[in-house]
Amino acid sequence: KLESSSSTSLVLSVVSPDGDEHYPGQVNAKVTYSLPKPNTLCLDYEATTDKPTIVNLTNHSYWNLADGGISSILDHEIEVFADFYTPVDDTSIPSG
Repeated sequence: KLESSSSTSLVLSVVSPDGDEHYPGQVNAKVTYSLPKPNTLCLDYEATTDKPTIVNLTNHSYWNLADGGISSILDHEIEVFADFYTPVDDTSIPSG
């Protein structure tokens, strides 16, 4: 569900009912996508529950910013400016 949006941010939410995928408790989750400064994309997650349960939120989004999704994303490259990262082996299994 779209909670709010601006020229630099978007807030989405979802309610997972008690027992969804066999997990206890209702989970109210929210993610905020924002562009706080040039060359920066921030994803902020939050969640509340009404029973003890497991919550592990992550992101697996892919965007084709070239032409609105007409062409393939397979030739895209990304450069990440990070202080730390998790190295992986030849099969993409974390090794560090």
